[in-house]
Amino acid sequence: MKPTIFLACLLALPLVGCEPTEEAPAEPNKGPITGEIDKELAGAYKANDGMTYEFGEDGSFTLKGQVSTPKGMVDRESKGEWRVDGDKLMIKDAQGYVVPYLLEKEGGNLNLTMTGKMKAETKLTPIEP
Repeated sequence: MKPTIFLACLLALPLVGCEPTEEAPAEPNKGPITGEIDKELAGAYKANDGMTYEFGEDGSFTLKGQVSTPKGMVDRESKGEWRVDGDKLMIKDAQGYVVPYLLEKEGGNLNLTMTGKMKAETKLTPIEP
């Protein structure tokens, strides 16, 4: 498995999981993040797997929660940046990898889909302050 594919899978793990498909991969790339901060999306969200996503009004991103490993549950926290570029939510991790997710808005909820070989989906529900 290529390192970028492996990293994409690690980024996608908190979403739902990684399922191989025949589509072209949406591999992460190192480089600048594209798009704009959409302040309507800023806030905290919870995924159905219990992970929390925080999209800051300044473009900062934090992912917190627990992931299942062969040795049990492990706390996970990732930080980075986020932007919206057309119909994609772009997330750049601390190592500089930019991962695109298809973004659909349903009321206040967000549906994120990573396509390609690392196909994964997640639904985010706003956390009320």
